[in-house]
Amino acid sequence: MINFHKYGYFDIKKLSNFLSNKSIKLTAYNPYWLFLWSDVFHPEIAFKNDICYIRVNIPDVGISYYPPIGEDVSYLDAIKEIEDDARESGIDFNIGPVDDTLYYKILGQKINLIEYKKYESYTYLNDDIAFMKPSKVKKAKKKYDSFNRSHKNSYFKRMEKEDFNSILEFINTWNMEANNGLDSEYYQILNMLKLSMEHMYELDLIGIILMDDTTIYGYAIGGLFGNTAYIYQLISLDTDGIKETLVSSFAKTCGIASRYLELDYNHGDSIDDKLKESLNPISVEKYYATYGK
Repeated sequence: MINFHKYGYFDIKKLSNFLSNKSIKLTAYNPYWLFLWSDVFHPEIAFKNDICYIRVNIPDVGISYYPPIGEDVSYLDAIKEIEDDARESGIDFNIGPVDDTLYYKILGQKINLIEYKKYESYTYLNDDIAFMKPSKVKKAKKKYDSFNRSHKNSYFKRMEKEDFNSILEFINTWNMEANNGLDSEYYQILNMLKLSMEHMYELDLIGIILMDDTTIYGYAIGGLFGNTAYIYQLISLDTDGIKETLVSSFAKTCGIASRYLELDYNHGDSIDDKLKESLNPISVEKYYATYGK
């Protein structure tokens, strides 16, 4: 049986080291994302014989094991160990997420995989989004320009500690205006936000706020992993062009530290597929699993 423990703050660096030589871009593999959304996915991790094992609780699916991570992994042996752990734990055997780089290795173990579109990740050139280059993001730029013309006094700023109370008030107002109610999803979003605030400086998280002198229009929180910027949470008022402006502002803030920008399924204010496609991705990172739809 694999000796899993709850994935925590001190596991972020360990997992980062295991992923340092990998080309996996799926957001679900981002060590920071996994920590910040732990209230949703309840990740567990184990390190055994130079192999990293992860399992998470996927909403509406149940427990799912990541493919084993490490150098020179014997997938035959490692997958068998995962199967044994699932059987001894009394749970169904599920593998996912699997990206393109691991797809054939897992398929070679006679495991059927399905593409799960809900969690696929979209990759962009950061500069294209930061500067809303018309030749690259024509549709998104129209909405971006429309918002900025009608909100001439709006601006974005880096989120700082003194902004936290205002952001907590904003998300409460957003929840009430969206008629979401005080359900479990709202508390998951709120808990992720509070965890981000608690660790913002030590994890080098990047938070930005779109606002004017009287109104907060939205915020985005994310960070860098390798040469890629990730948005972990984006919450905004329901006005055309706000999301485009927030994403562009986040990309500007990351600047030259990031070559790429990654967007995926966003808990909270969903960054829908139409928006992702209008931003002209250079690639779509597919999410395969033994479950999917």
